[in-house]
Amino acid sequence: MSMIVISTRETYETHDGRLNPGGSGEFQFGLVSGQIDGGIDKYGDDERFEFTWDGNDECDPASGSGWLRLKNENSMDGKIKLHHADSSKLLAKRARD
Repeated sequence: MSMIVISTRETYETHDGRLNPGGSGEFQFGLVSGQIDGGIDKYGDDERFEFTWDGNDECDPASGSGWLRLKNENSMDGKIKLHHADSSKLLAKRARD
């Protein structure tokens, strides 16, 4: 499965889902899935996509937040958090066409 994330410059692939250029869309990360809403925030010379999400964790209602940051033209890292629960770091690499 693969998730497409739109940055200000490129399209990246991680797990499952799609984000539109406006920063909303869907995702699948393990057994957690949901709707994303976010945008690009700048921190000095660095920028990252920060988002909130609402969906399910193994069929139970769940919500949270997270962020994604480009490491180079072929990879990004980030974190996804469940509200009042676990968080997971992630590393994503560009998918081949």
